[in-house]
Amino acid sequence: MTGDLSTAITRVATGLRLPLTIDREAMHRMRIFAHRLDPFRNKYRGERCFVIGNGPSLWQTPLAKLIGEYTFAMNRIAKIFDRTEWRPTFYIMVTVAANNENVAESARQVVRLGIPCFVWWPLLARVVDFPHIPKNIYLIECSEGKTETDAIPPDEWWSWDIGERVSKHGTSMLAALQIAVFMGFNPIYLVGADNYWEPFDYDEDVDPNHFDSTYWQKLKLGDDEVRVNEEIAHRYTHQCTTAHELAYRVTVPQGINIYNATSGGKLEIYPRVDINDLV
Repeated sequence: MTGDLSTAITRVATGLRLPLTIDREAMHRMRIFAHRLDPFRNKYRGERCFVIGNGPSLWQTPLAKLIGEYTFAMNRIAKIFDRTEWRPTFYIMVTVAANNENVAESARQVVRLGIPCFVWWPLLARVVDFPHIPKNIYLIECSEGKTETDAIPPDEWWSWDIGERVSKHGTSMLAALQIAVFMGFNPIYLVGADNYWEPFDYDEDVDPNHFDSTYWQKLKLGDDEVRVNEEIAHRYTHQCTTAHELAYRVTVPQGINIYNATSGGKLEIYPRVDINDLV
């Protein structure tokens, strides 16, 4: 079976019983998760951090210079580990693409590093072997996981308390930003945030949208082969953009500074800085 990206994601979310909204059962889970997450609240107040996106520009990012910095990475970042000694400080896995074994194995590689890993609770079975759950895994709840909307997401989608939930609208970077802000990081610098998608077919040899050409190669969501046509590429770029607009809109009044240190790309919401001037 083939289908477009949004349809496939919705089907996988339904099949895995991934919550698209917060319900009574989810509220109970959040109370269980919150006590382990609360020690992170403002733990790094006033420290700077870098949120690492997985766009093509990551190749132009001097990751070796980020060794010793606080860094957040996500999803299939492990595919770059054989080319750099840098490793992230924190890891986030909130993508339903984890139903693919190669994506899940990438997550397991990071979990084995022993760093704090924030995992959307329904994906836990894909990341660890039960019943042994590593202590470095912290379960989180997600809302707006794949809410399909072309409208501007409301401010209420942003979460100031990751013990309650995080919003995963548009891009995993939104979840990372909410976690970083919860921890008190300020300023926050983005790299690898190219913020544009190009059409990409399941059978193509090169994924043009990530730092590794095989990143989304032959990816399936449930039984659906991922095929990103022009319409889906435009929609996904738009949703990534509105996610960043949400982050910028809610953090600026709070005095939280987010900067874009990406080499190139099309994300122009945050002030631009040159990463070479920072590290």
